[in-house]
Amino acid sequence: MSGRLCGVGLGPGDPLWVTMAGVKALTSAAVVFVPVSVTTVGIGYAERIVSQHVPADRIERLPFALRAPQREQSHRAAAEVIAAHLRRDEAVAFGTIGDPNVYSTFTYIAREVASLEPEAEISTVPGITAAGALAARSHTVLCEHEEPLTIVPATAGSEQVKHALDGGGTVVIYKGAASVRQLLAEYRDSGRIRDVSVGSHLGRAEERLSDRLPDGDEPYFSTVIVRLKEGARHG
Repeated sequence: MSGRLCGVGLGPGDPLWVTMAGVKALTSAAVVFVPVSVTTVGIGYAERIVSQHVPADRIERLPFALRAPQREQSHRAAAEVIAAHLRRDEAVAFGTIGDPNVYSTFTYIAREVASLEPEAEISTVPGITAAGALAARSHTVLCEHEEPLTIVPATAGSEQVKHALDGGGTVVIYKGAASVRQLLAEYRDSGRIRDVSVGSHLGRAEERLSDRLPDGDEPYFSTVIVRLKEGARHG
């Protein structure tokens, strides 16, 4: 028999941002797995949130590497740990920062688990995204009328971010923005940017908010919302 695996979106950082459906999935699971970087010492971001809803003895850490090929190896190793519980017909959960279907480790884990246990039931519970949280924190309307909303990771490189900005509307940049700081400055100086909101460590004690362009020291867990002026589409 195969059990059930649920990827639960935990939101960006505040335990209160976990939805009621998310809390139900966490509290009803036999084990809640949380990702942690192999370089992290102690409790990781996801575990901090999960621990507010689930007893510590039902939380299990799964270490992940950030670079290939160790990254793919850690995905497989984590899937094997989860699959062992599914073979016992258990319901388990995987807590992930943000939403499990938006730049999430859970995407890769789910694929690996499905290859190991094809009969297992795999589902997700959506979570509040960093874009939504930053919009609320900064009183920013993400989009209205026919404006497009584009999400792009800074790690994709300047050309991808430029392509998104040239599409007009609102662009959300994830995964830090130091690498595209100069590009954003060019758009600002040419008068194409209406306003900017920058947030890092949203929902945590170390949260920082700004209405200025990234200054170069934004951490990986930062988000930038760029609202482009009407008619600024050049794609």
